[in-house]
Amino acid sequence: CVCAIVCVCVVVAGVVCSFAQVDGRELVLTQIVFRHGDRSSIYPLPQDEDSVDADWPFGLGQLTQHGRLNHFHLGRYFRNRYQSFLGEYHHSKISVRSTDVDRTLESAQMLMNGWFCGEDEVEVGGMCRPFPIHTVPENTDGLLAAFSQGVCERYSELKRDHVIRAEAKGDESAPEAYCEHLDSIIAPGTTTTATKTTTTTTTT
Repeated sequence: CVCAIVCVCVVVAGVVCSFAQVDGRELVLTQIVFRHGDRSSIYPLPQDEDSVDADWPFGLGQLTQHGRLNHFHLGRYFRNRYQSFLGEYHHSKISVRSTDVDRTLESAQMLMNGWFCGEDEVEVGGMCRPFPIHTVPENTDGLLAAFSQGVCERYSELKRDHVIRAEAKGDESAPEAYCEHLDSIIAPGTTTTATKTTTTTTTT
């Protein structure tokens, strides 16, 4: 099945050349799938609800400056790796598809600028031009957001297993050191610790 996280897909179709000749074979197509860069928190901690705007000036669930740099440098890596294969940007050679989420769209844009903007055109983490990034609404995205459509049996199977494991862990006592660490974050100065915890993680 396809990627089951919020992500971006880049399809590179270049001119056949001597870039990747191995045992007489040549590279003619590359597909790259990656996740978005570092983001801000999706939900604020209870004691931080009044300081969200100050803590996360770009908003919750948004790409951070570090996340932008992540993908700019990833683009630089691909520039070095595929330069002789692909050359400069042309819409007939490369197509970029992203899930319809701010942080993935911005990640794709930063990667493309790192990939196709020359060092004399842009500063690190900057943009020399906008690049076409294709997307569709999540409720109709059967490629990168297939997990939300119920069409990926393998994803559904993994999700069921995850829920079962999470529920089982809910009956276990959480490590004391972990509880104390949470107390220090959520309620500084208190000594109360939890004896049981249930954690369900959703990857986005």
